Amino acid sequence: MKPILRLRRYYLAIKIKAIQVLYIFCLLAFGTDYGQGILKVTTDKLVYSYGDMIEVKVWFTNNTDKPISIYGSSNCIARINFNDVQMVTYCTADYREFYFAPGKSKVWIWYLDPKVLGIPTVDGKQKIVGYCYPFKDSVYITAQKYCGGIVFVGLKDSVSDEEYNKLRDSLNASVIARSYNTREYEEWSISNKSIDSLVAKYKADPRLRWIQAKRDLYFAKQFETDIDYTKEAIPNIYSLSQNYPNPFNPETTIEYTIPVEDANFASSTNHVTLKVYDVLGREIATLVDEYKQPGNYKVTFNARHLERSREMNSGVYFYQLRAGSFIETKKLCFIK
Repeated sequence: MKPILRLRRYYLAIKIKAIQVLYIFCLLAFGTDYGQGILKVTTDKLVYSYGDMIEVKVWFTNNTDKPISIYGSSNCIARINFNDVQMVTYCTADYREFYFAPGKSKVWIWYLDPKVLGIPTVDGKQKIVGYCYPFKDSVYITAQKYCGGIVFVGLKDSVSDEEYNKLRDSLNASVIARSYNTREYEEWSISNKSIDSLVAKYKADPRLRWIQAKRDLYFAKQFETDIDYTKEAIPNIYSLSQNYPNPFNPETTIEYTIPVEDANFASSTNHVTLKVYDVLGREIATLVDEYKQPGNYKVTFNARHLERSREMNSGVYFYQLRAGSFIETKKLCFIK
């Protein structure tokens, strides 16, 4: 079995500016084409409700005609650190080569659970940044600050179990793990409180040897793919296609593309709206109203799903795509 390296987290005291950034690091070693390849960071969605799991994918693609190798620990070829909190990553002590043939990709996936990690730590827009030197990529999401998580506490022999029970009750905390055969530490699950605020409040409490947020992080899985997640696979211009079928009743499909605009192929999310109007300019339906990453999209419009006040009669209507400064309008024809 490969040895596991674990850093005793309670000896760490790291302070970083409170910018909501998720960093993803990889160690890359290239052959003659040093600096080639594409890194891409994506999430499963762009807007999250309170407490939603956040899925993060890091793609690395060899878009050259020569092999590329990445070197590092099997478990830590990619690592994540979340802004002003220390994420503890467990690494095997091996040092191996990850080989990329031309056109091959590798994907690493993390599932960030707010109930475990106590993130996000602030409300609003969050920035996820991925690095594989010399590459980097970023994506923005919107999520609410989460109150809850897990704290790691050191116990004192001089403090009674009754006193610790009172402390846990006052925090509405439950024990989810403790040291085996010793009275050294416990892990407490916290709800409805910011674990960072809790740590700041109780770090000097005489009943505790230490207290800190427990944020152990593992990538959930990794896999190789032949999908070439490159610039050729993603559009480089905005477009709005003619709906089909046209005329239609009751359903039609509209396709559109959101391009990559950055020369470094970084994520460039746009707020996108796709709406249907009548000939007087009155809004009939909103088909899309959200941030979109570069890519090809299609949406189905079903006239039967409209409110009664917006029911469509036979005739000509318009649908309009807005994304950044791009605006395009096309006609569609509805028949009863």
